[in-house]
Amino acid sequence: SNPFVELSVGLAGKKFRTSIKKNTTNPTWRETFNIPVHTRLVSGHHVCQDPLCMSVYHSKAQGKDIVLGEGNLSLKELKQGTPIIGKLPLEDGGLVIVRMSA
Repeated sequence: SNPFVELSVGLAGKKFRTSIKKNTTNPTWRETFNIPVHTRLVSGHHVCQDPLCMSVYHSKAQGKDIVLGEGNLSLKELKQGTPIIGKLPLEDGGLVIVRMSA
């Protein structure tokens, strides 16, 4: 498989894309993205209401990329200066682990 991940915050957010990992079914990405988020004040804390949307694809040299799995992660627990780990189970049985910080 030649997987890559497409990320966005909210359904209409700008899309960010990882590199393609060639010939692996167990890829590791150590990539950083600065994704802008919209927050609102809730009980004195800025909270992001939109989820982190992720789609994992198999890149094809020719033709359309194949979706391997999709899912959303809540960003409500994300706080300035405190990294969190999000685990996103995919429909195909895979798992994406993401480290996020604000």
